[in-house]
Amino acid sequence: EPTSEEAWYLAAGEIVPAGDIITAPGNSDSLRLYSQRATIVDCKNVPYGGQAWEDWKSRTADLGIDCKNQFTYGPDMTPEELAAVAKKYSSRFVVVESDFSKEFASEIAAEGWDLKLGPNDIIGWNLYEIPQA
Repeated sequence: EPTSEEAWYLAAGEIVPAGDIITAPGNSDSLRLYSQRATIVDCKNVPYGGQAWEDWKSRTADLGIDCKNQFTYGPDMTPEELAAVAKKYSSRFVVVESDFSKEFASEIAAEGWDLKLGPNDIIGWNLYEIPQA
């Protein structure tokens, strides 16, 4: 029987089609593992040099993630900016913390984000599908 944490990740994997990429915070390695879906970046599975390392650094910079101190998106990132990064990497699914959803509720609604999965008793994240231009 999966834990509440695992259940959230498994549910996300059922929602996000195979082959799609999820925009998620840097501490999303368990999301990638259980959902069996790619994420733009995470802070656990870091490449060791070469072009993959350069790409990883670009992805963390685009999302404002500092894997030493800041696992979530940059503190000043807006829903519009987050959606732009997601689109840059062909991601139509975005995971944000519930506090972000509350703080930017009107912007999220204006951007047309569709809530696909809300938080549970362990995971305080929301999974949205964002419109594609």
